Amino acid sequence: MQTESQLAAFVRGFDARDLPTEAACITRRVVLAAVGTGIAGAAEDGIGPLRDLLLSRGGTAQARALVFGDRLPAAAAAQLNGTMCRALDYCDAMGPASTSARRSCRPRSRRPSWPAAAAAPSC
Repeated sequence: MQTESQLAAFVRGFDARDLPTEAACITRRVVLAAVGTGIAGAAEDGIGPLRDLLLSRGGTAQARALVFGDRLPAAAAAQLNGTMCRALDYCDAMGPASTSARRSCRPRSRRPSWPAAAAAPSC
């Protein structure tokens, strides 16, 4: 099985309810931090011209850009999203060893889906 197929099979079969509480809390915080910095970074210098360039290149619409909602080829969407998320150059210091993340994690009830768990303010 190719690596991409293995990864796709893992993602399809993943059940967030099996994730340990602390790992779910840290993951939620990292995702929310990335999305928040992406939203904030969308107005920074260089994002507009990069977006225009990527849109002008065209290609098969495979993924959506954060904030703007443009449908772009996957690599172009990843480039735009990643650039927006790093535009303000926030530190990625939140990780498993972060004591502040550990202190702020509290047990949560099981959620039926990952999006619902990510949106829940339980950490």
